[in-house]
Amino acid sequence: MRFFRFLASFACFVVVLTDVPARTQELTQLRRRAREIEDEVSAIRELAFKWPIDVAVQSPSDFKAYAERQMERQFTAAEWENYDPVIRKLGLYSGDAVLDRSLVLSFLQAGALAYYDPDTDRFYILKENLPAGLLDVVLAHELSHGLQDQHFDLNRYLPARADSLNTDEQLARQAVGEGDATYVETIWYLYSRTGRMPVRGLLRSMIRDQLVFDAETLRNNMKQLAQLQGSSPQALQTIDKLPDFMLLQQAVVYAYGMNFVHEIQRDGWSAVNRLYAEPPVSTEQILHPGKWIDREEPDRFTWPPFQEEDLFDDWNLLDVDTIGELTWRIIFADFDMDVRGESAAEGWNGDRYAVFRSKDGRNLLLLLYTSWDTEDDADDFADAYRELLTLKYPSDSGSIDVSQDGRDVLILECDEWVDSNAILAFMGRIRTWEREAIVRVDFDGNGRVDFNDFLLFARHFGRQEGTTGFDPMFDLNRDGQINFPDFLTFARHFGKSVS
Repeated sequence: MRFFRFLASFACFVVVLTDVPARTQELTQLRRRAREIEDEVSAIRELAFKWPIDVAVQSPSDFKAYAERQMERQFTAAEWENYDPVIRKLGLYSGDAVLDRSLVLSFLQAGALAYYDPDTDRFYILKENLPAGLLDVVLAHELSHGLQDQHFDLNRYLPARADSLNTDEQLARQAVGEGDATYVETIWYLYSRTGRMPVRGLLRSMIRDQLVFDAETLRNNMKQLAQLQGSSPQALQTIDKLPDFMLLQQAVVYAYGMNFVHEIQRDGWSAVNRLYAEPPVSTEQILHPGKWIDREEPDRFTWPPFQEEDLFDDWNLLDVDTIGELTWRIIFADFDMDVRGESAAEGWNGDRYAVFRSKDGRNLLLLLYTSWDTEDDADDFADAYRELLTLKYPSDSGSIDVSQDGRDVLILECDEWVDSNAILAFMGRIRTWEREAIVRVDFDGNGRVDFNDFLLFARHFGRQEGTTGFDPMFDLNRDGQINFPDFLTFARHFGKSVS
C-alpha cells in the first residue's frame, strides 16, 4: 500500500477566498510576487533562501506527463496491478471505480493547485484564474517547500522510492513536510491580513478548526474551486467519483501535520528543523506529538518467510506493509465508524499485514498482526474490529478470525475456507522468528553471526542433497541446494547477535 509522494497544494484542503478577484498568472508578475512573498516566508521560518526559487505555469498536458513519470518512478508495474485488490481487502474502499493509475492521476489532476519539484528546484502553478488571495497562499506554501529542500534535501528526506520505509513512516515524513509548509502559509496569511505576527493562541484556534473535516466537506471544497474556474461537468463528475480514503489521507497529512509542527514549534523553529534530522517514525507520533518528543516508537514486525511454509503453496503474495494509526482511522471511517474507530486506533503500537491472492485468481487472504499499548487497548480494538467485520462481510462465508494474545491482536480474513488454526499459529511466530532465524545461521553457536560463520557457509556453498558433504544445516530455505538464496538469507542476519 505505497503512498504517492507529491509536494503540493491541494484543493481539498484550502479555503476558497472569493473576496478578491482572480489575479493574472502572467509569468513575470508571478515571479515578482513570489520574490515579495519569499522574503516574508524566510522571516517567518527563520531560514534564509540560499537562492531564489523559480516558478512556472504548467499546462494540463505537461502536468499529466510529469505525474505519469512520477508514478512509474515510485511504483512498480506489479504494485499498480495489485493496488486495487490490496486496498479493497484492507477495507479502505468498496466502491465501483477500479483503483488504478488512471484514478490516481484523476485525483492529482482534479485536486492539485501547484507542486514543488525537488529535482528541478522549481514549483509549478497548475490552475488558471485562482482568486488572488488563494494564489498568494499557494505561493507561500510552495516557497516553503523550496526552503525545506534547500536546507534539508527533500529527495533524501522523502525519496521517490523508499523501500527502507514502510508506508506509515512515509506518511509521517510527508506530514512533516506538508505540515511545515501549511503552518508557514497560515502564519503568512494572517500576517498579510493584519500586518502583525499571529500569537500562538490564535494559531491554535485556527488549527483546531482545521482538524474537523469529513470526505464530503473535502469533496465540496474541490468542486467549489473547480466551479470558480469554470470546469466542465465531466471534471465535477470526476471529483464525485474520487474515493473517500484518498481525500481523507491527503487532508490528514496536511491538517494533523500542521498541528504536529505547531506543537513542536513551541520550542522554536530549531525544534522543527530537528524533525528533518530525527523524523517521526509513525503517524501515531504525528497524531500525538508527545510521542515524538518522548521518542515512543512502535513495535516493528517482520513476517517469517512465507515461501518456507506449505500453508502458502497455493497463494501468491501481493503486498506486505504497515497500516499505522492514521490509516486505521480511515479504515474505520469507511464503515461509518469514525468515532469508534478513532478511540480503537488510539492505543496502536505497531502492525504488519500481508495480502495474498490464490493462484487460481479467485480469492484473497489478509493476515494482520497488530500490537497495542495495553491489554485494554487490545480489547477495545478487537471489539471494534469485530463490529467492523460484520459490515465488511455481511454474508458469513470464508474464514474470518480475530484472536487476542495479551497486547497483540491477530486477524485472518479469507474469501474461502482455510486452515485458520495453522495460519494463526504461523502468525504467532512473528515475535520470535527473527531470533530463531539468527540462531539458525549462527553455525558455530557463539551467539553472534560473524566471519567464522561465513567461512563455514562458504565451505558448503554449491553442494546439493545426495552429494558428498551436503549438510542440511546450511540449506536455509530447505530446497535441497546450498546456493545464492541461502547466502542472501545468511547475509540478512550477518553481524546480528542472538541476544
